[in-house]
Amino acid sequence: MAAHPFRLLNVFTYNRGALTGNPLCVFEDGAAFDARLEQLVVPLTSIEAVRRVAPQAAALRQIRSEDGISMAYVFALTGTGTALARFFFPQGTAILEDPATGSATVNFGAWLLAMQRPLPATLQISQGEFVGRPSTLYLQVDERRNIDVGGDVLEIGRGTVSLD
Repeated sequence: MAAHPFRLLNVFTYNRGALTGNPLCVFEDGAAFDARLEQLVVPLTSIEAVRRVAPQAAALRQIRSEDGISMAYVFALTGTGTALARFFFPQGTAILEDPATGSATVNFGAWLLAMQRPLPATLQISQGEFVGRPSTLYLQVDERRNIDVGGDVLEIGRGTVSLD
């Protein structure tokens, strides 16, 4: 079984106190999982905790990926085969939330592997409810440690681009 280095971090507040008792980690070799993005992965113990997460902008900006980007994916397993997730990233002075994040879902699969969860693992992940765009992503990690992510898309715009 391959070892994947990670850094322990604490960048979120929960009722004015630090989140504790769960691995808060950034996988330093995210490319090994084909996500190609280093992201903070934060497992929480309940969907209520996921709903109450309030990222600290200054602290989140201090955690930078190899590309210089600050990103955090928080989740809780909500039942057999289901999870609730949120993905945060800074833009300007604001912290934004993405309604569906495939790359972070791959890193969720990497977390399942790093934490030596039983395989195969199949999850249906709800994301986006807090930004008014509920989404469903599908994660499967097979016995050979392959990570597959899927989901449906919703067209939110259409147009024409002209290049001169």
